[in-house]
Amino acid sequence: MSASLQIGPFSLPWGLVILMLAWLLADVLLARWARQRGLSTTPHAWLLPLLALVAARLGFVARYADDYLAQPLSLFNVRDGGWEPWAALAVTVVYVWWLWLRKKAVVQPLAGAAALFAVLWLGGNALVHHFSSSAKALPQLSLVALDAQTHALDQFKGKPVVINLWASWCTPCVREMPALLEAQKRYPQAQFLWVNQQEAPEVVLKAARGFGLPDGQVLLDPRNSMGEVAGSRALPTTLFYDANGQLQGQRVGELSGASLNDFMQKIVPAAGS
Repeated sequence: MSASLQIGPFSLPWGLVILMLAWLLADVLLARWARQRGLSTTPHAWLLPLLALVAARLGFVARYADDYLAQPLSLFNVRDGGWEPWAALAVTVVYVWWLWLRKKAVVQPLAGAAALFAVLWLGGNALVHHFSSSAKALPQLSLVALDAQTHALDQFKGKPVVINLWASWCTPCVREMPALLEAQKRYPQAQFLWVNQQEAPEVVLKAARGFGLPDGQVLLDPRNSMGEVAGSRALPTTLFYDANGQLQGQRVGELSGASLNDFMQKIVPAAGS
């Protein structure tokens, strides 16, 4: 199963697709249930999702406050995928409890819709994780780096590996490069590889030198082989492998310093462990 849903030239991460479908079905249930009972769901139908969304973002920002304080405007860059589900769940529970205390008749359909959303969202993501087996281990794939050396990707097994699929024309790829370079300094025990997708060597060399990427860590992938392994044609796509060579996380889309650190926690041993 691919990491994203391909619709023509557009790639949508499955996480986003599941989120939207779960919300739509929960909203349909809420509207039907409320209509049968002659209840009005205004303003709860839009206020609760909004509060949960804000809480999820602020919860994540709080976890990585130092990263966001260094660049305050990045707090609003929700494209980085930084969300804290438990914060959203807490706000939902408090909101429903508050309605129950006030003996609002809408509390039952609202709680039912929230429960349906949680089941669909958590279950959908679990199924995607289960069936996305195409890139569970470092692939036996050999690519040539800008220093003319050939590297087999599975040779890096034994240390955490971060593989970033990028292209010079990809604006989000360019925006996230500073975060990746900073992460390489912060996590020297991890191997970072930048796998360029289907660009000419001279184009890649010029772009890599502009970003300050080491020649030996920039690999050429003229046939999009790594993209096929990852199950994603979207750029950027970043894969996170642990020291055993097993995939522990995959991000389709732009990373910020904070969201990148969140993924790194999954593959880099904690201090003292």
